Amino acid sequence: MASNRIILRRTVVGVAVILVGIVLVDALELFDDKSWTKISHGNHSHFVPHALADGVSLSDCPQRAPAANEVLSGQCQLLALTDVDGTIRYIPSTRNPAIPDERFPSRPPGPGVIIGPNGELASADAH
Repeated sequence: MASNRIILRRTVVGVAVILVGIVLVDALELFDDKSWTKISHGNHSHFVPHALADGVSLSDCPQRAPAANEVLSGQCQLLALTDVDGTIRYIPSTRNPAIPDERFPSRPPGPGVIIGPNGELASADAH
């Protein structure tokens, strides 16, 4: 009788340890491959890139998560990834619809740079 009680106690403790471990891994996002973090800000949230550029405010970051075909630049610019003849183009959410996809860059913008609505690269300080 005592051995059944010990086995039951060890089983319950083992299951509890496993559940606590799963909760910790999830809370710490150890196996999360997202390049951004959701930060609560009053009654709304901002989605902030892990590589946030210097001088960029939390308020500059979008209030919606990037979609599956989007990335978030270091300047908090949402960029759609669009395949144009086998080349990935980075297209901002502020794009000019009259400009063809081919005019947009095939590389993500570097630090301090944003992609303008017509596909031009510009200094983030100018905006």
